[in-house]
Amino acid sequence: MAVFKLIKIENIDYFLLIKTQETTTVSITDMKNIWQAKFNAEEIIDMIKTDNPMIQSSDKWISENATKVINDNNSEINCSKLNDNEVKITISSNVSDNPTKINFILKKQSNEMMYNEITLPLFMLIYELKFREEELIKIVKAKDVEIKEFKFEGATITRKNAITEPFNVESFESKCVSNLQTRAKESISRPCSMIYPVLSPYYNEFSSVVNRAQLENESSQLICEPKKEDRIYNNNIKKESDPELKRKISEALCRTKRPKKYKI
Repeated sequence: MAVFKLIKIENIDYFLLIKTQETTTVSITDMKNIWQAKFNAEEIIDMIKTDNPMIQSSDKWISENATKVINDNNSEINCSKLNDNEVKITISSNVSDNPTKINFILKKQSNEMMYNEITLPLFMLIYELKFREEELIKIVKAKDVEIKEFKFEGATITRKNAITEPFNVESFESKCVSNLQTRAKESISRPCSMIYPVLSPYYNEFSSVVNRAQLENESSQLICEPKKEDRIYNNNIKKESDPELKRKISEALCRTKRPKKYKI
């Protein structure tokens, strides 16, 4: 399960990403940098006990409550930059009729992490939207053919405001391009706010695909990479089959004096 939210820090838009699997991964990004940290169940339980000393419950209840707090759509989220490399995320909720807050300290991550968590899902979104545009164009063209067939059979449209022109791809593209710069300027000023409504419904699926691809890549590398013992064995074979080594051994054998033969 993943949480994908748009939040503000010092009047700047950020994406908050929370993935809950075997561990809970919390990330925040401004589309330029990304801060992230991973926590196991025991760490989150200890954090809740520290941040909420009034809660006196079993570890099982605290763990279940933490999941509810993290996934609560009505939870209050506060963020603050501790320094250039650390960000503090505080999630507060009354989802269990018991006010609970969790503080997460996230550290700045590499560009590769930014690519996997944000850039790659955005590329996937562009590809998906392009695919859907092409499919919609096919449907609209098919509808035009259907309407043409109805008219050919003698059908008429009585309401003038329902009459449309046959769809033309070139005209559609030209109309979109004509005001492209205006929309582009709007997205520059607030990119997270502009992309959030589009990316939010699909982020979980895209993120799952990226994670599976990473796991498959890591597995294939483990299979293909030879073990240390195999590398040593292969190096020894290489050394033994080295032509230069063979020549030196032959010369050494020739220089070795053979034992004299004695007649009995």
